[in-house]
Amino acid sequence: MRKLQQFIERNFYRFLLPCAKVYWFLFRPTTRGAKCLIVAEGKVLLIQNTYHRYGVWNLPGGRIAKDETPEEAVEREVREEVGLLLPSVHKLGEWFTAKEYKRDTVHYYVAEFPKLPKITIDPVEIAAAGWYPIDQLPERIYLSVTKALEMYNEVH
Repeated sequence: MRKLQQFIERNFYRFLLPCAKVYWFLFRPTTRGAKCLIVAEGKVLLIQNTYHRYGVWNLPGGRIAKDETPEEAVEREVREEVGLLLPSVHKLGEWFTAKEYKRDTVHYYVAEFPKLPKITIDPVEIAAAGWYPIDQLPERIYLSVTKALEMYNEVH
């Protein structure tokens, strides 16, 4: 029964995203998101979403709710997606993009762990997650990963 529920929820996300893109194209909304670069033992945690460009690696994170700060959003999203409670987060910066027809500001944070923490992915939202050496990332990564690493390297 759980597998059926996951199947339905995953496909709902896949159906919803193209609908959202049509809305974004027509109305050009202003949106805000938050992403977290999670670093441990020289490695970075990357995820693959179930509903968006399957097979491309990204950082945990997502939309900032109306009454939420970017920091609260990134902590919530990381907890929901990979089951981690972040010890502390530090803001790396912001990036504005209009790539998907919306006016999107993404807030980037970093959280550092002394040892690789155990992750528990949400199978509805996350297809895969893995730790990669910071200098040996997979070939297919989102631009947001590159932006976060640029910001991280500026302060480290």
